[in-house]
Amino acid sequence: MSFQFRHAICNEVYKGWDFREACQSIRRAGYTGIEIAPFTLAEDPCTLTPGQRRECKAIMAEEGLEFVGLHWLMVSPAGLHVTTPEHSLRARSWAHIH
Repeated sequence: MSFQFRHAICNEVYKGWDFREACQSIRRAGYTGIEIAPFTLAEDPCTLTPGQRRECKAIMAEEGLEFVGLHWLMVSPAGLHVTTPEHSLRARSWAHIH
């Protein structure tokens, strides 16, 4: 039985790049999957519209990349902290994840 590993990379490596150009470069490099660091798409990822999310999904599909997961969820918006003793900040941080 033969098995071929598929490899993915986080788009954080391409921070500052146009998302389509990053996906094209990732695919050219031989990767088949992409992990998304949401802060690379918007300063506050919660502001990404449904249309923008659909566009990213379409670009990944067009470039032959499979979405494999999310990375660095707590980077943005600034100030998130899930282990702080401050209840309101901890609650806001967990709400961001959910």
